[in-house]
Amino acid sequence: FACRTRADFQDGYARLEFRDGRGPVHSLRRAWYLPNPKDDLPVPEASRIRRVIGVPDSFNFLIGGASIYKRVDLYLKERLGKGFDEFRRVLDFGCGCGRVARNFRWSKDTRLAGVDIDGDNIQWCRDHLPHGDFAQIAALPPLPFPDESFDLIVSVSVMCQMTEDYQFAWLHELHRVAQRGALVLVAVPGLTQIGLARPHPQFMRDIEEKGFLVSGRNPDLDDVMPEQTHYVSGIHSREYLHANYSRYFRIIEIVDAIAANDDLVVLEKSRSDLA
Repeated sequence: FACRTRADFQDGYARLEFRDGRGPVHSLRRAWYLPNPKDDLPVPEASRIRRVIGVPDSFNFLIGGASIYKRVDLYLKERLGKGFDEFRRVLDFGCGCGRVARNFRWSKDTRLAGVDIDGDNIQWCRDHLPHGDFAQIAALPPLPFPDESFDLIVSVSVMCQMTEDYQFAWLHELHRVAQRGALVLVAVPGLTQIGLARPHPQFMRDIEEKGFLVSGRNPDLDDVMPEQTHYVSGIHSREYLHANYSRYFRIIEIVDAIAANDDLVVLEKSRSDLA
C-alpha cells in the first residue's frame, strides 16, 4: 500500500506507527523512525552503506538505524527502567559507518565507543561522528579496552556474519570487557527476517536441525578485505542461542523483530566470574 502524511519531527525523529489492536506499547516497538532530514550529521557514501546493510540505500540505512535506536531505548525503559541515557559506557561492537552509533548523539551522558574490522568505515566515523571514539579491530580478539569497561554492549547483525569459532571467541572477549551486571544486546535474524525471504520449508528444517546454519560466504567486505574467509551469512535457531550464548551470559529474553527486522538477544553478565 502507499500513504501520504505530513512528517512531524519531535526530538529529531518522525514516527510511523502501525496499530494492530495489541496496544500502544506493541505498536511503538514496531514503529519506524525517520531522522529529521535537516540533521547536521552527514550520510555515508553508498559504497560504505552497502558494506553495512548489503544494499547502497541511504534511506534504509538511516531509518533502520534510527528505528533500532528508538525501539531498543523504549524496550530498555519498559523492561529495566533505564534508557540509553542512563548507561555511562556503551560499546557498539561492529559499528560499521555508524548506522546505530550516529543516533547516540542524543544520549548526552553516554560515552560511546565503536569498533569494526572495516578500517575505511571506522575512519568515516572518526571524521564525522564526534560524539564517539572509534577504533579498527582485527577479525579476532582482543579489544583495545581494559577489563570491565562497559555497562552496555550493542551488536547489530554481527554475530550472524561469523563462523561458530569466531562467535565464541568474541562472546568470551565481550564478557571480559563487560562490567558485572552489564547488558549485552545482540541482534540476529529471526523468523520475521527469514520470513521476508519466503524460504523453502527445507531451509527452516535445516536451521532447526543444525542450530546454526551457514548459507554461504558473505562478500560484502570484499572491497576492503578481499582475502577474508570468515565473513559468512548465518542463521541461529532459538535453541542454539539458549544452549551456546548462555555459556557466556545469562539470557534475559529474546525479543522478536525489534532491531529493525532482526530479533534482539538480551544478555546480562553475571556478577560472578565466568566459569
